[in-house]
Amino acid sequence: MAKGKRSKGNSYTSKGERRNVSKSVTKAVRRHKSILETAYDKHLASLKGKKTRPFLEGIAEYRKKFIDVKSN
Repeated sequence: MAKGKRSKGNSYTSKGERRNVSKSVTKAVRRHKSILETAYDKHLASLKGKKTRPFLEGIAEYRKKFIDVKSN
């Protein structure tokens, strides 16, 4: 039996509209990561020339949301 002409490779390109991992799993992984791991990853990214927010500034900005301001 003769075989038909087959396409080479995958010509379909996804539009990237939906997640392939659920949001809860992504959040769990992010929470599980230690602060030192995050700082180290950001350091490696900056060495590669990628733009990253300085780690300690990012933490300070985040914690500002939870500071209670007492009004008189």
